[in-house]
Amino acid sequence: MAGGQVIQGVNARRMGDAEHRFALVQAENARLRGAAEEQDERLRTRAEVGQAAAEFGASGGEINTGSSMEILGDIAQMGDVDARRIRQNAENEATFLEAQGAFAKAQGKAAQTQGFINAAGTLLTGASMVNDKWQVFKANNPGSTFTDMIFNRTTVARPRRGPFA
Repeated sequence: MAGGQVIQGVNARRMGDAEHRFALVQAENARLRGAAEEQDERLRTRAEVGQAAAEFGASGGEINTGSSMEILGDIAQMGDVDARRIRQNAENEATFLEAQGAFAKAQGKAAQTQGFINAAGTLLTGASMVNDKWQVFKANNPGSTFTDMIFNRTTVARPRRGPFA
């Protein structure tokens, strides 16, 4: 039983370590995905600014001055804000996944420690029970040895056998 408790604890530790490694991979993937989505947003923003500038130019407007320049600046600024938000959301997700992984690892370590503690408790309980039985056996069979108790020998005085008896 004590061995099973140790094995269970060790397996929980291994599971926690595996979950931690998996969470780190997921966190890295979240960062990479966030970087790609940020880049996509920046490209969309450039296209939107280009489209707006083309429309201003096609309508005979001056794109480098006045309200058209302000509108193009606003489009670029909103795109930059969106791109930064995408990056921050990906970083938040990655940080959360890393925290989950660290928590799983800590739980696994705690489970392993608990397995060792439970095993030690089981061994101590077993030793205490053996001692209790030994005390009762010794009281009922004075002069007996621990080996006598283990092999259930209740008679102490035995005739010697052999050539030197």
